[in-house]
This record gives sequence, C-alpha cells and structure tokens, in this order.
Amino acid sequence: MKVTIIGTGYVGLTTCLAMAYLKHDVIGVDKDPDKISLLRQGISPIHETGIQSLLDQTTESICFTDDLTNAVALLWRLESEGVDVGDRWREVAGHCADHATDLLLAFVDAH
Repeated sequence: MKVTIIGTGYVGLTTCLAMAYLKHDVIGVDKDPDKISLLRQGISPIHETGIQSLLDQTTESICFTDDLTNAVALLWRLESEGVDVGDRWREVAGHCADHATDLLLAFVDAH
C-alpha cells in the first residue's frame, strides 16, 4: 500500500516507520523543516526506544517532506491518472513516493 502520514511526532513517526517496516511506501509530512531535515539525514528527531533502528531499516520505503500541498496533490494526481511509475518513484516525485495504486491519508499527528 502507498501511505501518506501527516505529522511526524511520536504518533506520526512511529506510524510512518511501522508502515515502512511492513514494506509499504510511505511519505511522512510535517510542517517543521528542521524535523524533516533530520529525518532526511536518517536522524530521528524524537527519542523513543527502537525508533532510530526502525528509521535505519526503512530508508528504501520511506521519504519525508514539509510540502503538504505537493504531497497531497501528488497523491490525488497519480491516483486519478492511474500513473504507475514503478521504480522511478523518486525521480518522478522528488522526495515523495508513488501513490498510483493505493491511497491512504492518515492525519495522525498534525498540529
């Protein structure tokens, strides 16, 4: 499944990492550019047992952005057009995953 999680605090980041660990393609979105910068570097902005390890294990299935508008627009555009970019998802979407087949928006940790 392709998933976008809005908010990367304790609940949101944990959800992102759990979904990515289960091999779903995940976009984690947060309005805090400093938090996104850390996550893109593979550094967890929260301190919770096991979070850093999960982040290290899921780099192929997860990406992070602070651009909510483009993340959501990409989701809807790809879904409505039925675009399947396969392995080119990073090229096509920049820091966002291909959401062409499944669609789940989760507002779990938005402030």
